[in-house]
Amino acid sequence: MENYSILKALKERGDLRGKYFGYRAVLEAKKIAIEMLIAKYGSLVGKLDDSETVCAYSMTGVSDQVSHEAKLYLMKSASLAFHLFTKGKNADLSKYIAWDVSMFEEFRSAEQKQAYWQRLVSEPPEGYMPLSKIKRKDECASGKEYYQQFVDYRKNSMGHDVGVSAYHGLLSLGLSDYEIATAIPNKIIYCQGVKMYYRASDAIMKLLDNKRYRNPGTKFERHLNNGLDITGPIAFIGLDQNRILAISEVGHEIVMHMFGPDEIQSSAALKKIRDSRTLLDKYWYPYFIPELEGRELIDNVLKPLFGSRIDYNRRGYPILSGDGKRAFASYTGPKTHRLIHKPGLRNRRPEQTVVEQ
Repeated sequence: MENYSILKALKERGDLRGKYFGYRAVLEAKKIAIEMLIAKYGSLVGKLDDSETVCAYSMTGVSDQVSHEAKLYLMKSASLAFHLFTKGKNADLSKYIAWDVSMFEEFRSAEQKQAYWQRLVSEPPEGYMPLSKIKRKDECASGKEYYQQFVDYRKNSMGHDVGVSAYHGLLSLGLSDYEIATAIPNKIIYCQGVKMYYRASDAIMKLLDNKRYRNPGTKFERHLNNGLDITGPIAFIGLDQNRILAISEVGHEIVMHMFGPDEIQSSAALKKIRDSRTLLDKYWYPYFIPELEGRELIDNVLKPLFGSRIDYNRRGYPILSGDGKRAFASYTGPKTHRLIHKPGLRNRRPEQTVVEQ
């Protein structure tokens, strides 16, 4: 009877067949299992957010204050939910799906393979060679041997290093394992970086001090003189739940910042990034007049992202340059694009996502 009640409770949550993949399926199964446990046995834990609910699964499993009966119910609920997520795509929900121990073994195997700590110390792939092992040119027998090292690194090792570094970076932003696994990107907007115009005219600097925008159509507000690149390229990754992940480089250091809903709602610049499909490319020229600049850019984008790595005391007028270079057929670098989740593809793996240029 218990197995039937678990299946019935899962069916009440809608069609779960094929809904999640990989580590997301493991986490969602844990979350559902805890919610079902609380609904069945009751709890005084109070309201939990999604990350806390997932953590509660592990804590409940080892607690001596939880009965064996409740732990068994929790385990069966999680493993049957995981089975529906990953193996039940063609299952007939009108029929009874019997729980068996093989479902738990599959769930535990997936949980252990993709465990939190293993992603921090992920096993390198075959042929892996860290950058620290690349020889100097004078240590190689030929120039071909020297350059081949970088070809091999890109092919066999770079993906691993980028994955581990990105995961560490997201954790450093205070994101939980669940938040990382469930983050769904919907657009990526590339920018060339920030130019600072230290010799801009007095009229332009007054606009900066008064938190006003330039009017490029007014000749007195076009006198910028030469600009200096003060950051590397910036990628803005639009995520679900009204968030934007920004990634850039300054002083040979990778920097990241997650802009939350409140930050975005209070910033005209961030709302422009959030709502734009291809930011700052309407002129289709390599050095067009961008739209994100001035005090708004400093206070709401640059300071949160770069912090003290940029000298804000030295007076200059900043302009965020967009990806206008893509107007040239010869340009082969990254391009702003939207990630389109077409019907039937909503929960596919990243490599299955349809990309629209």
